[in-house]
Formats: sequence, structure tokens, C-alpha cells
Amino acid sequence: MIIWLALVLPLLSAALLYWKFHHRIEWWEAGLQLGVPIILIAATKACVETSQTSDTEFWGGHITHSAYYEAWNEKVSCRHPIPCSHPKYTTDEKGRRVRDGNKHWNDGHYHAFDVDDHDPYWEIYSSLGGDYTISQAEFESYAVRWKNRAFEELNRTFHTKDGNMYKAVWDQKPETIQAVTASHTYENRIQASKSVFNFQIVDPKDFGLFEYPAISGLYQPAVLGDGIPVEACRKLDYLNATLGAPKQVRIYVLLFRGKPMQAAMDQESYWKGGNKNEFVTAIGLGKENDVQWCHVFSWTEVDILKVEARNFIMGQKTLDLGAYAEWLGPAIREKWVRKPFKDFSYLTVDPPMSAVIWTFIVTFLVSAGLSAWVILNELHLGGEGHPGFGRYAKSVLKVEEKR
Repeated sequence: MIIWLALVLPLLSAALLYWKFHHRIEWWEAGLQLGVPIILIAATKACVETSQTSDTEFWGGHITHSAYYEAWNEKVSCRHPIPCSHPKYTTDEKGRRVRDGNKHWNDGHYHAFDVDDHDPYWEIYSSLGGDYTISQAEFESYAVRWKNRAFEELNRTFHTKDGNMYKAVWDQKPETIQAVTASHTYENRIQASKSVFNFQIVDPKDFGLFEYPAISGLYQPAVLGDGIPVEACRKLDYLNATLGAPKQVRIYVLLFRGKPMQAAMDQESYWKGGNKNEFVTAIGLGKENDVQWCHVFSWTEVDILKVEARNFIMGQKTLDLGAYAEWLGPAIREKWVRKPFKDFSYLTVDPPMSAVIWTFIVTFLVSAGLSAWVILNELHLGGEGHPGFGRYAKSVLKVEEKR
């Protein structure tokens, strides 16, 4: 890898030092001359490679329940100590008795106990394992949506307020589910490697390509594009919410209106084939939602799933995303297999030229600095046969003469 060519600099520096100053160089100084640049280059390579291969995928889940925790209070140890009134004395060097602080840290506390008050709070819990703070109004909306609000005794040790909990649990109905999305960072060597996959460099403005949508209020849409009934979008959200974790899949539908099929090809290149857990259906539509083309891309190891999904969409004259979602759910459950990206660990990642140039510059400066230090430092001074001994001996004699 080209970045390792920077090692030529410390090697040349070490060779030059040995040629000119070998009588003044200790073995550990030579090791330092080579070891520090090696560590520097290795650390730079690791940091650059990590930044190049770090990618973000999105995990789908749903809210399992929401909870309201009532206000409560509890007894705690008193935090108000009484200052000690018992002086401590000692004897100074002249034999005088002088005060030296107090005998105790305190003389007890003003109160038998203090009381800590805890405010009420509301939370939601996700099938992905996270919990999030919400408002009282949001909790009440979930209780209404799911038509349940159960009391739960927490058995706290309290003072005067026995705060307990009320829980609202999802009723398992598809129409009442609340989908959530979480982002997750992983290593994606494909996006940084040029050795195997040659995705084209495209301008996203040419066909109005899509960026990954931001997560807003824990929600990320599954359908990118407009003009689709809300109910159809909710069915795809339901698939992401219920299949996201157990099947490790993220479903997106991209709608291109009045665009050629090349838009889908460019979208695949722009997203570098998508993340490892994605199943992306790109659909070309006319003015009346008539299906003009379809392209499905994914890293799944079951290619027949992509072919069948494309055929299902192309079999519709007018796009019916609701019907597609109803077909896709069982198909994903039966055939989806996520591609393990560890299979791409063999891919090499070349650092950008700017990083290589800066590595050479920094390595040169470090090598030059170490060379100067090795030449000028006095740690190598030895006995009478050492070239630096004469200067060392003279300095010692001058000190003795002053005495």
C-alpha cells in the first residue's frame, strides 16, 4: 500500500545518521528513529481506513409499551452536618501549645434524615431495546390508541408519596403499531474499495436521486417519493417494524416519476449497492401512477427474491403498494437472507491521496526532529574513548575549578 512508502524517509534518515554519526548513536536511539514513524504511519492508516469504511445502516422496530411513573419521595441520610466544636491542640517546635483544627469532621447532623422528591416522568420502550422519554400527552395518546392502561405496583420504599406506574401496551394490531428506527454504525469496505465493485460516480441532481431520510422523532419513512396513500405506506412501515430485527432487513421503496430506468441504476451506484440489510425497490411511474419500470437492488444472497419482487411490480398496470406490501411480507419471511459483510473483509482500501501526502509530510518532520535530537542530545556520552568525552570532561573540570 502506497502509504507505507513513507517508511522510506525514516530508513534513509537512519542510514544517513549511521554513516555520519555512527560513533554517537546508541542502539535504542536507532530503534526510536524507526519505531516512532512506524507507529505513526500505522495509526494514520488505521484512522483513515476506519473513516473510509464506517457506514450507517438503519434498524426497524416498534414501540412495545409506554409507561407513566408517578411522583414519589424517599428518606435519605441528612446532608447537613453540624460543624465540630471540639478543638484539637498540638505542640509547635518551640514547645508552645497551639490549635490544630478540630477533633472531628462534624458533631453529627441537624436532621434525622432528608427527603428526596422525584418528579413524574413518561417513557416508551422499543423492541430494539431502547427507552425514550416522552411527554404526558404522548403517553395518553398511546393509552387511547391501544385501549389499555394497567396499574403496576413498584413496591418502593417511600416516605409519604408511594409513586407507582401505569403501563399502556401495544395491542398487537397492525393498524395501531408505532414504528421506530435506530441507526447503527458498521464496517462497509465496499464503499471505500475500488478493487472489485466499480460503482459509477454519479451526480444526484441529474435524476433527483434520494438521500437516506433523516430519523425524525424515531421515525424514518419506508417510501421515498409522493402521491402514495398513507395506508399503503403504513403497511410497509409495519413490515420494517416487525421484520426489521428478527429478519435483519430494512425495506425501502423509491418512486421516480417521469424518469428513465437509468435513474434506478444511478441510485444503486449512489448508495453503493445499499447497506447490508436493505431491500430496495425502485419504481418508475407515469402521471397516473402507471408502472413503467422496476429495478430491485440488494445484497441478499437469494437473487430469486429480487426477481420475483420485480415481476410482481411489473405485473401491475397501476401501482398498488398496499398489495406489494402484503405480498412482500411473506416473501421476506420465507426467502430473505442478509449478506454477511465479513465476506468482503478481503477487499483492500486505499487511502485518499491527500492522506498519503500528509502522512509523508508528518513522517518527514518527525524523522527530521528525531535525527536532530539524536545528534544533539548528551545521553550518549560515554568513557574516554567516546568522541563526546572531551567536551564532557572539560565541562566537569570547569566546575571543579570554580569550587
